[in-house]
Amino acid sequence: MLFQFRLDIIAALPQGYTWAFFIIALLSSLGYAIQGTLLAQYARLFDPFLVTSCRNLAFIFTLSPLLLLAPPGSLQSLAPHFPLLLLAAFFGALGVTFIYASQRAFPVGVVSGFQQMLQVWMLIFGYLFLQERIGILPAVAISIIMGGVLFLALQKSSLPHLNQVKPFHLFLVFLFPLLQALGFFLIAIIGRETNLLAAGYAWEFLIGVFAFAIFLIRKFLNKSPILSPKQKFRIKDAFWIAVIGTGTLFGTGGTMILYGLASPGVSQTVISALQIVIICLLAIWLYGEYLKKKQWLAMTVIVIGLILLKLATG
Repeated sequence: MLFQFRLDIIAALPQGYTWAFFIIALLSSLGYAIQGTLLAQYARLFDPFLVTSCRNLAFIFTLSPLLLLAPPGSLQSLAPHFPLLLLAAFFGALGVTFIYASQRAFPVGVVSGFQQMLQVWMLIFGYLFLQERIGILPAVAISIIMGGVLFLALQKSSLPHLNQVKPFHLFLVFLFPLLQALGFFLIAIIGRETNLLAAGYAWEFLIGVFAFAIFLIRKFLNKSPILSPKQKFRIKDAFWIAVIGTGTLFGTGGTMILYGLASPGVSQTVISALQIVIICLLAIWLYGEYLKKKQWLAMTVIVIGLILLKLATG
């Protein structure tokens, strides 16, 4: 395995911890899916950079339980890697914010479908920089995922509460998975040298710092009309964004633990296959965002590709 990180609770498990892997993956998927779906309502009303900053700056408190599982001095061990950590946070801030911006034009479930390109980029980065071999079967799985994503992009969503899809939005949905993958990949590298939970905690908070800085710069330079807010932002909105964002405690915490049990590409694949189903069901329940048959077909193709990718990479 690429990373040898272990928590005491994981090390104490009996041999053959596949069941533990999938339980943690399910909790991580639920954490990401619930908070991501609930935050869509705020992303569609307010500047996405502001939503990202409120969500992630609150993590200095709400994600602090992650540090209880990390050895003493873990945060200090990040100091030599701070420039790389800042770069990972910058990519992460843009990636998360562009997800929220995309949710203004696409159903939440569809955006989660585009997000699956993250797994493809993670495996490509592993091949380019960590000499992780991509065999024929994984290459076929990647092709299936990419085909499903492209087919999904061709489908139109005509829901009254969504903006008309413009070339800008299509650019965002193909860009944000790359930015997210860069952030996740860099933080996995840092975590290998330090501690994954401490690295994830610092990374998530710094994403908020970058998002807020970009929000202030855009405010000073006059905000883009595409990202302009639809109503006045209030303190209680910031509070609820922070509360909903606590789901990331399970999302990022579970992800960092899984990075210690398998490679980043495999871990992200399992999380995303579960997450995409949960998000689609939640979006139907909360926003009435029923997907068309062709969209469901595209999502099914993507999930099949993810499952095949997991089987191919072990």
